[in-house]
This record gives sequence, structure tokens and C-alpha cells, in this order.
Amino acid sequence: MKGRERTSGFSLLELMATIAIVGIVASVAVPSFKYIGTTNRMSSEANALLGDMQFARVEAIREGQQVSICEADATESSCQAGGAGWAGGWIVFSDPNNTGQPGGAAGSILRAQKPLSAINNGADTFTGPVAIVAFNRDGFASGLTVAATMFTLHDAAGDAQFTRCLALNPTGYLAVVRQGITVGATTCT
Repeated sequence: MKGRERTSGFSLLELMATIAIVGIVASVAVPSFKYIGTTNRMSSEANALLGDMQFARVEAIREGQQVSICEADATESSCQAGGAGWAGGWIVFSDPNNTGQPGGAAGSILRAQKPLSAINNGADTFTGPVAIVAFNRDGFASGLTVAATMFTLHDAAGDAQFTRCLALNPTGYLAVVRQGITVGATTCT
């Protein structure tokens, strides 16, 4: 007696069940990917300013003269106060004469950061209480208004879980912290 030959493939019922399971898993996973993407972007943007501030501090010690970092104007060739904030980009420059502006042989630009809008269409805000920070030859920061200054980065929705702050104190201590963390007497909000 010859057995019944088995056909290969999926039945319509098996295919529909598989599609339903994939749909359920995708609906659960997609919000998690958005959270991961936003968290990584916010940390990356805060760490960019952290890295350039650390660079400015090290260069001040290495050069034995003042090095400043400031909010950049649209041309990324000079400082601007009260502009787009730190989200508008920044420049690091030698500032031996303490002019607060790059220029000439004495004040050369060491680094320039493009506006954050190039990354995320300008939806995030990156504000700080000062528009320029200067590091002296000993690595100490000047121009700060309080013992621990917070530069605050908010996403477009203002969601607290994505808020990051860059803490800086006059001794040159730098750290990126999440909302609610206190450094010195200042809390990241």
C-alpha cells in the first residue's frame, strides 16, 4: 500500500498565525527602539560638548595659556551671546589675551562643532547659564556663575527621561548626568 505523499509549504492558516505573531512582536518592539534611539542621541550630544570642554581644558594646560569654548555664530568663526544656545554649535579657541573671541595669530580656533540641528532638525534645546567658558593654564574654569554650572539638554518633547545635563565646576570637573542628579548644590532639571 502506497502512502500518501506529503506536500511541502505552509497552509494559509499557518501563514496567518505567523503574520499575527510577527505583528504583535513588532508592536511591542518599535517603541523600545525609539527609546533607545532617543537616549543614544541625547547622550551623544551631551558627550560632544563634554569632550570639547575636556579638550579645551587639556589644551589650556598643554599650551600654558587660556583656552575658551563658546557658543558659535552662524559662520563658526566667532562667539555669540544669547543666540541659539549651545545647540547652535560651539568653538574652542586659544584666548591668551582673554578677549573672549578668536582672531588673529593670538586666538586661533582649535575646534568647531556644527549646530545640533544638522543631526536632528533643531528639535532639541541645549542651554547653559553662560555663553563662554574659559580654562586657564592650570585647568580651572572661569566665567561660571555658581559652584556647579549645568548645561541642560532637552529633547523636543521635553521628556524628563531623556534630559541630560553637563555639570562643570570651577576646578574643571566635568560630568554628564541625568535629570534629578545633583552636583554641588545644583540639580539637573
